Amino acid sequence: MSETSNPFAQMFEMQRRSMEQSQKLFHQSLDFQKQSVKLFRDSMQSQKSVQQKGMDVSQTAVEAYLDMLEATVPGDEKAYDNLHEAVADQFEAFHDVNEESWAALQETLEENGDAYDEFVDQYAEYVDDSVDAYVQALGQFEEQTEAVTVELDE
Repeated sequence: MSETSNPFAQMFEMQRRSMEQSQKLFHQSLDFQKQSVKLFRDSMQSQKSVQQKGMDVSQTAVEAYLDMLEATVPGDEKAYDNLHEAVADQFEAFHDVNEESWAALQETLEENGDAYDEFVDQYAEYVDDSVDAYVQALGQFEEQTEAVTVELDE
């Protein structure tokens, strides 16, 4: 197809380039969205770590308070031992529940993240197929226009 014989060639080329650029931007947008989901998943690990440290500080503070109480208020040593044990058991149970919750959350995020990635990939494939079909149809229309233009020139 000679650009000199088809006055519409530039228009068709601009449309093709516009579609290709739009397709490229679309893919970049999808990649950004997928990265955002991954970053969110990754940030959960640091949040878990911060929460764990906060729980450890709380446990240390409660244990220090019990030690101070035991030192300043004399009493039955067995009662204080039982109190220390009860606090340790409660914090251990809290840590276990917390760990199970984080594990369930992490699993859910990974499953949903994987499903989202799969959806985005399928959507991108659909868009690519649609753009390819449009560009192909545009090429056919350009060929028809070329033929008509050549006939009119003769």
